[in-house]
Amino acid sequence: MFRNRLGIMLIRMCQKGAIPGNAFDQTLKLTTTLTQQFPSQQCDRESPLYLEWDGFVSVMESWTNVMKSDSELRDLLREKAVSLARLVLNYDPGDALVLCCVLRCMNSGLLWVVDIDPQLLLQPYLQKIFSCVESLGKVESKTRKVMAAQNIAMQCFIKLCSQFGSLLLPYLPQLYEQYETAVKQDIISYSMRASFIEGFVILNLLRPDLEQQRVFLRQLMQDASTVLRELQRCGALSSLEGLVRYLGIHTSPEDPAFCPDHRAQLCYVGHVVSVVLKNSVLPSNRQPGQPLPASPEQHPSYQLTVPLLTQFVLPVIQLLHELWSGKAKHLTSSYFQHLYQLSIAEKEIIRGKVLSYSASQPGQGEGTSQMQNTLVSTLEVCLQCVANSFSVFGCQHMLDIGFVDACLKTIFPSTAGLDCWKMRGVIRGVTLPLVKLCPPEMWQSVLLPFLLQCCHTVFTKLRQSWEEIEENKTSAGVSAEQIEGIMYGAGDEGEISQEVIDEQFAIVLSRDYASLIEAVCMTKKQVEGEKGGEGGGEKCDSGEVEEEMEEVKEGGAGWRGSGIRDKWMSSHEIAPLASHLLSSGGAMCELLFISVFSGLSWGDTRCAHTFTNIAGLIIMKVSTGLLPVPVIGKLFEQVLVALQKHGIHEGNRTALTSLAQLMYETMVAQQSNSVPLLQNVLIQLPGNTPEKMRAFHNLLSGGETAQLCKRRRVKFRELVSGLCQGHISEVYKRPVVFDLPEIVFKKQAKTETHEPVSLASLFGEESAL
Repeated sequence: MFRNRLGIMLIRMCQKGAIPGNAFDQTLKLTTTLTQQFPSQQCDRESPLYLEWDGFVSVMESWTNVMKSDSELRDLLREKAVSLARLVLNYDPGDALVLCCVLRCMNSGLLWVVDIDPQLLLQPYLQKIFSCVESLGKVESKTRKVMAAQNIAMQCFIKLCSQFGSLLLPYLPQLYEQYETAVKQDIISYSMRASFIEGFVILNLLRPDLEQQRVFLRQLMQDASTVLRELQRCGALSSLEGLVRYLGIHTSPEDPAFCPDHRAQLCYVGHVVSVVLKNSVLPSNRQPGQPLPASPEQHPSYQLTVPLLTQFVLPVIQLLHELWSGKAKHLTSSYFQHLYQLSIAEKEIIRGKVLSYSASQPGQGEGTSQMQNTLVSTLEVCLQCVANSFSVFGCQHMLDIGFVDACLKTIFPSTAGLDCWKMRGVIRGVTLPLVKLCPPEMWQSVLLPFLLQCCHTVFTKLRQSWEEIEENKTSAGVSAEQIEGIMYGAGDEGEISQEVIDEQFAIVLSRDYASLIEAVCMTKKQVEGEKGGEGGGEKCDSGEVEEEMEEVKEGGAGWRGSGIRDKWMSSHEIAPLASHLLSSGGAMCELLFISVFSGLSWGDTRCAHTFTNIAGLIIMKVSTGLLPVPVIGKLFEQVLVALQKHGIHEGNRTALTSLAQLMYETMVAQQSNSVPLLQNVLIQLPGNTPEKMRAFHNLLSGGETAQLCKRRRVKFRELVSGLCQGHISEVYKRPVVFDLPEIVFKKQAKTETHEPVSLASLFGEESAL
């Protein structure tokens, strides 16, 4: 927030006639002062020098925001900006934490200066990055501060390659030579090697010759191929037992046979495949003379990455899924017994706490935490490799070579024993990207098999989790104070704490699943003339606008209730993929209905609101006769159950009431034989009578005027009002008894021990009137 406001303030100063040169002079003066200070001892996050540098980074990021849109100001401050950049690049604090600030400033606060004169500043930039890599690589104890500085240096290198690739391309051989020297000296870790390779791949893609690109990629991936052959020789990719022995988790770190490099090598191969695929998409700024591959097989990275997808990526995904499912517990040593549990970092994130550097899991060694983080990172990048391969080589080609079938046989069947937290990767890494990139002609053969297996697996897990959560809440009878104490550290960490964490996991997975269904069913509507003017949309009177604004406050934009169906969601419409599923029917269509209407009553209000929006669009799109009458009744009951559960929240109550009314009116218009069943459901609600039902039903044939639509909304709210318990502030309100008898609280007489002070006494007796 502070950095945001600082940037806005600088922009406004420069726009309103202030002299920006004076402000930049002060920044240059501050830079001169900071670069003359050196820490006398190791700094922490409360050291004055670190705090000053952290504030300086904020100032430079704000200047970056100013310079993005003002080329004249950049030319005006050219010489001063170059002087400032030289001061920062020549500064060597000798402390890893302060060096992190210097590298952050280079990464996000000084790149606009490089853009002013890249020929002058690119070489010092690269020298600074490589000198930091060399100095930090020779440090014996790799603390968190040292590793953080290394990561920021790598981010800066990748960003330089992305923004100034055409200028750096002639120097690619020299850069690679420096990288090879660092590898031979063993001063860079495997994660840093993967980052260097990503930068080199970005530069290599700008070469005009495809064969040159292919040769250099083979050279870059030679080390990863060597590690892969070692993995295959040890049997680490063929069985779970082989992977356990390769990682060394069947022993303890004190055992001479334990090799910490093995887990780093496993992650390294996954990262190399990921960065090569991610950066193999042809750049949009290609030069006119640069060639295009005629087919996926002629892509420079094809022969190097596709074999790794089947030989490394898919086996690792399957084995890690089985590992996290607990199938290797009998093979694991007692030291790594916490490996299959949630890491302390993940648990604290779920609880909303800020993880400190000193946090540790009771009974869990540092080696276990490092192993957990490495394996989780490996699984994430391997899942991303699957989606990136479809993006680079095309869905049709991946189907032709059998990769789609291999994924379906490998990824989803192995997720049966995963918890909710680990299953999120299947949605985020594979299915959701595939929904966005798969062309319509490949929906039936590629996307729908992925979507059906993913939705079936995740929905089954969520339904089981929410049933267990509701059962535990009903049987345990835990008070809100107990749950709050467990969540925020008060009290013992027992069985109830695990139940609370499991509920948070279910909420997180439910939101990811809702995002997937939303991507399938909803798309942003293109509205012409949104900003007004001639032909700028519908006109409506002030009363209707006021009424709409009132409803926006209650339940979010778009909740117009009945009568004006096209305004159910003013900013979204049904997606083409959902239209295809609804028109074709089948298992995926059925699963879509079950997911949306079951998700309405899950224990998360945000999920309920997302599924409410989707359900309204589906109901309006569904064709007459597609749903049998009993199914319509069940869906309507699900909406009312959700209203009963979430009706205490005002936004959800308004949205779900509108959904129930929309569903009722749609069925009256399209499938009248289902109306008696819906009326039978409504008549059973508390406080409803046949007269109320007839009064509402008579309003349905009166037209679509604004006044009549409002009357219908009011009448329908009265019909379902018996389901809602009231506002959430009233449901959990504790009764307070006022005016208690005097016997309970005795009134004590006030005894004044000092003279009363009044306004008159302030001015003395002579001032009194």
